[in-house]
Amino acid sequence: MKTYENLQQIFADELFNHSEILVFWGKRRKGKSSLKARFEVDWMQPRNAKADVRECAAICEQINQTGLNLHPPKDHLVFVNTYAESIGPHLKKTKAYTFKDIEFGLPNATHPTGLLVPIGKYSFDESQDLFDSHMGQLATFVSKGVELSGQIGLTLMIAVQRPKRVPQDIRDLATFIECISFKEIRNKYGRIVRDEWVCNIIYDNANLEAYLGSRDKKYVDKTVKFVFNGNIRRCYNHRYFALMFYKRYEKTAVETDFTLERCSDVEYTPNGAKKYFDNHSIEIPETYRGKKKKETKS
Repeated sequence: MKTYENLQQIFADELFNHSEILVFWGKRRKGKSSLKARFEVDWMQPRNAKADVRECAAICEQINQTGLNLHPPKDHLVFVNTYAESIGPHLKKTKAYTFKDIEFGLPNATHPTGLLVPIGKYSFDESQDLFDSHMGQLATFVSKGVELSGQIGLTLMIAVQRPKRVPQDIRDLATFIECISFKEIRNKYGRIVRDEWVCNIIYDNANLEAYLGSRDKKYVDKTVKFVFNGNIRRCYNHRYFALMFYKRYEKTAVETDFTLERCSDVEYTPNGAKKYFDNHSIEIPETYRGKKKKETKS
């Protein structure tokens, strides 16, 4: 199993190229988002960012001849829908740029989209809702934006728990990185000094689907190890979506603190039976299943 410590090694082995669609997936807490952050950090490093910025500026200069006035970033081209930062020499921190993932795509007359920076590295975290195959096909302006993203050298990094939630329009163009394990290496003082990810690489959607159905390793193209010398959790917020559990729709006392009630055993009394049936039912509300309430015909 080969180990990769930086983008230069990855490109030299053609594990993937400068402009790719990378889908990071795996079970919970296996390091999908942290591995994606590891690449974000590497692309923000000056040794990689300078060449990207020069190429971006050349493309913008050509496009500006049509009457636009595009001014690309001067330090790096990493855009995230969460939070990421690179820590360089003398602990200098460089933050990624933000973008609205819901505005990704080609300009169109029905839905707002943002200007995409050529050679940009666009990172989508927890994207199973944004690119949800269960909701049907993507809008044309999104699917065409993905298909044509190579024309301006974009790299798209998409992290999901289940790759089949990504629509086939994207899967057919993507390289899949399954995160099998994530390990933090500590020194004798307990400080994290190195992170390691063991991953399966699958280059073809047909092989991905066969692998998901059988878990047969013959459909895996490569098994590799990615490493980061340091603690990747210092470079991104691994609890970025935690507040999603605490959105308040009504300002009530119940919603400002936890509901803590000690468990109790069944009491075989009239009051005990009433309490039991008040809290236990085999009927699941339609709202829990996401179904619309049935309309009664008059």
